[in-house]
Amino acid sequence: ANTKIKKRIEFSEQGWIELVELHRMALDQMQLAMTAFVSGDVDIARQLIAGKEKFRDMEQRGGDKHLDRLREGRIESIESSALHIDMIRDLKRINSHLTSVAYPILDASGELHESRLRVRPHSERRSAKANT
Repeated sequence: ANTKIKKRIEFSEQGWIELVELHRMALDQMQLAMTAFVSGDVDIARQLIAGKEKFRDMEQRGGDKHLDRLREGRIESIESSALHIDMIRDLKRINSHLTSVAYPILDASGELHESRLRVRPHSERRSAKANT
């Protein structure tokens, strides 16, 4: 906010709408995270994870639209680009931290896979050890 005010940066109307939508989504995620944390409710934890995926999709589309505006040479998008990208990155990080509340709840209820890593066949493990 200080950077925006000091440098008198103005976002494009579309860019501002995207930031507001991501902020609103982060606030919704915060509410879910608090409820999941207090209640330990598995369904709410699942909603939190689903929200993370929706947030990621919104962030991706917003980034693509921002690049389109830059390619079109929109002055306000060019001037606000670094701040716009920083704000999206920070909102994404906040959302990620909020979502982390869901994992212990889902793990305790047996809702998570043990690992996201693919299990390698025994022969691949031996050759990997030999290379180290």
